[in-house]
Amino acid sequence: MENNENSEARFAEIKTAVGNPFEVPPSVYMQRLEEETKRDNSLVPFLSKASRVDTTPRQSPKEWLEKLATTDFVSVRAICHLDLDLVVNNIGYFDLLINDEATYTVAPYRDVLGPWTTN
Repeated sequence: MENNENSEARFAEIKTAVGNPFEVPPSVYMQRLEEETKRDNSLVPFLSKASRVDTTPRQSPKEWLEKLATTDFVSVRAICHLDLDLVVNNIGYFDLLINDEATYTVAPYRDVLGPWTTN
């Protein structure tokens, strides 16, 4: 394999040949995978590519802020969903600017909104 990488076509070919990993026992899936990849030594590149996590944002900071503006802050559930969206949608850090100065930084940390009390 060139540059120890799988092409998109080869990656799709291997996936089709071995089938869904959740429909067979792990040992059967690995046996199929080893048989399919041994001719071109593509097992490691296939596993590397298959295990990459997609971290592209699914929601922009602007969209998140629009949800923030309409959130019912009396509802703990609504606040938790808003907080979870920062992580699940891979928004990352962004600055809120006032008069061209970064006044606040929004970050996807689980406990940023503070501890919840039931009192």
